[in-house]
Amino acid sequence: SFNSGTSALHALLLAHKIGSEDEIIVPSSTFIATANVALFVGAKPIFADIEEETFGLDPKDVNEKITERTKAIITVHYGGCPSKVKELREIADDHKILLIEDAAEAFGARIGRLKAGTFGDSAMFSFCQNKIITTGEGGAVVTNDERIYERLKLIRSHGRLEDQQ
Repeated sequence: SFNSGTSALHALLLAHKIGSEDEIIVPSSTFIATANVALFVGAKPIFADIEEETFGLDPKDVNEKITERTKAIITVHYGGCPSKVKELREIADDHKILLIEDAAEAFGARIGRLKAGTFGDSAMFSFCQNKIITTGEGGAVVTNDERIYERLKLIRSHGRLEDQQ
């Protein structure tokens, strides 16, 4: 858990070792934090079009934006409506790049039997005042990668191990 969804997404980029010279594909229509976190780590946000069905990233445009510097795609499940994340997962796999889900507004949303936040290499949820579940502020990351999980704990705690005082 983190103090905000933005902090969670920023920590994810750090944990995945994204930095200068890297490009991250983000939606052209979303909250500014999605693009800002790329800048926070020195990466370049590359804006891709959204499609009209889900208002998420358009997989066709994403595929056209990928270069040798592309390190990740950040898809946003806008307004609780899951993006075309299955198609984006295929694109990410084909190009051997990361897929990160910004599921800030999609806690509990499903795509078939699977929940938003389970398709990417990692995902972020937000708990600020306008989200489905709120604590006033806060964010969380989910991942099934033990290395990323351990890096996130260190990033969150300024490099201190949890068993240290």
